[in-house]
Amino acid sequence: MLTPEELDKLHTCLLNLLKAVDKICRDHNLTYYVSDGTMLGAVRHKGFIPWDDDADIFMPRPDYNKFIAHAQEWLPSYYGLADWTVDVNFPYFFARVYDKRTTYLLKRNFDFLSGVPIDIFPLDGISNDCLKRKFHIFRYKLNIKKLYFSNVQYNGLRKYLLTNGLFKLLSRKRIHRRIDKLVQKYDYETSPLICNYFACRKSAYVRCFYPHNWFGEPIQVQFEDATLMGIPGYDQYLTLTYHDYMKIPEPKDRRQAHYKILDLDKSYLEVK
Repeated sequence: MLTPEELDKLHTCLLNLLKAVDKICRDHNLTYYVSDGTMLGAVRHKGFIPWDDDADIFMPRPDYNKFIAHAQEWLPSYYGLADWTVDVNFPYFFARVYDKRTTYLLKRNFDFLSGVPIDIFPLDGISNDCLKRKFHIFRYKLNIKKLYFSNVQYNGLRKYLLTNGLFKLLSRKRIHRRIDKLVQKYDYETSPLICNYFACRKSAYVRCFYPHNWFGEPIQVQFEDATLMGIPGYDQYLTLTYHDYMKIPEPKDRRQAHYKILDLDKSYLEVK
């Protein structure tokens, strides 16, 4: 567990990443919204949730694709982009911007190391037809499981049979391409419903579908000493995601750390 001083240092690192992405989006006329616990923190705390250790952003698919295509030239040299188009061994279908001067090892048993990141989730269109939507999400979740098993590291006999056997037959690039095609099947601009596919991994995946009119022109929100862009329909979004979102959860109900190893003073390049 981080000390209060270490948590403050982590929040500073995350805030600087958010500011860098915000500047890029303003400079290049891209839309984004702080999301998940970051949007909740902006509304409830005017900044980070005091015990939170990550930061999240939504980007509409057209803006997300432009950002991914140019992020490495737009970002400062000490920041990097983690995305499957940059590194096929990145175990997620969304993107991360990370600080190269730090070290961050995922909690899940993936063989992927980077600096402290913020997550950038694309928002995509989704069918308004319930049956089509269910079948579409079923196909998506099937491919996400393949991606997970092609990346996870096992020990002992399971490692030999799975990591070095069956799942070596799974091409990560092929799986990524299939997922990328699936999530972009429905046009973002014309779909009445939009989807955060990452949230579909949960059993209550109805929470990953949002009416398009909750989004649109971002609103400005105070976040620590910065002004960031937030979701216009934040009340509906936060109610769907967290229910009574202004209520402070009990300590036992607060989310656990996302990382296995964190070093704010040493670059992951040195650790490698």
